[in-house]
Amino acid sequence: MKNPKVSILIPCLNGEKSIAHSINSMVNQDYKGKIEIIVADGNSIDNTINILKQFQNEKIKNREIILLNNPKKSTAIGRNICLFNATGKYSLNFSSHMFLSQKDIITKFVNELENLPEKIIAVGANPTNPRKENFIQKITSTLFKSVLAGANNLQQNRSNNKKTFVSGLTVGMYRTELLKEQKGFDPKFWVNQDSELHYRLIKKGYKILFIPNIKISQVKRASLKRLVKQMFRYGRAIVLRFYKYPKSIHPFQAGPALFTIYVILTLISLIEFTQLTKLLISGIVLYTIICLISTLIITRNLIYILLSPAFYFIMHLSYGIGTIVGIFKPQITTGDG
Repeated sequence: MKNPKVSILIPCLNGEKSIAHSINSMVNQDYKGKIEIIVADGNSIDNTINILKQFQNEKIKNREIILLNNPKKSTAIGRNICLFNATGKYSLNFSSHMFLSQKDIITKFVNELENLPEKIIAVGANPTNPRKENFIQKITSTLFKSVLAGANNLQQNRSNNKKTFVSGLTVGMYRTELLKEQKGFDPKFWVNQDSELHYRLIKKGYKILFIPNIKISQVKRASLKRLVKQMFRYGRAIVLRFYKYPKSIHPFQAGPALFTIYVILTLISLIEFTQLTKLLISGIVLYTIICLISTLIITRNLIYILLSPAFYFIMHLSYGIGTIVGIFKPQITTGDG
């Protein structure tokens, strides 16, 4: 088949602010084959359902919107609901806050998979930042490109202008039947389920191919409160990943937890100021300098540079607290998706 059917998998909850833009970017793809957009909604209480029904009523040629229910509201379970209802040869793992910024992305991904051996189970890319962002989104998007935020420490985060095999992707197009055979996403992973999936697939002998020059936009957290919540969740989830695959954890991912313990010890030492306190405070000063240098490497924006220590501190502390909480109280979801 020249243009095989493609399924797009989207778990969604209260996505009224971005879902229309996201769906439009899919239906307007130049791909000549059929595209089914499967949305597993977690009982949204905003206008998400009405927006999706409007798209369904439009009945666009070769484009179908399928709306399913995800009562458990788990992202991993939602992805599995989409996957096991998918009828396309290939399935694109997507999110309601992402947009396909080029019209030929589906075509490029399908052409790659059609000409690759089955052992390459997925091709994909990592998202970039949309043009319209508020200040919090702009500065965090910038800082996430630095070493202190994990960039270049994990293989999939490295900047690359050529096709290369990687250990994971944020947005991937998979061979649907093979992904179903591997039971899709682990429902216990309420966050970072794609990371767990990729590790499992590679252990089974499959490969994942990064495709350069693909523009997919992703909306970042728009407030400090949401950023803190996001980092806390990621920190907590990494413990679950460690329990299942101890060897899969990069040493860098333990840094925020160690940093959090360091900050606590520094605060405790202030009760009785000693030479140890001076040493600990010196460490905080060194941390601040490293933050400034790390940001200077990726941007010349003076405001971003000066504010970076505070933002790194918030991200590292939130992630670290999440990891520590996860150790003593791991959050495990249930359900077969």
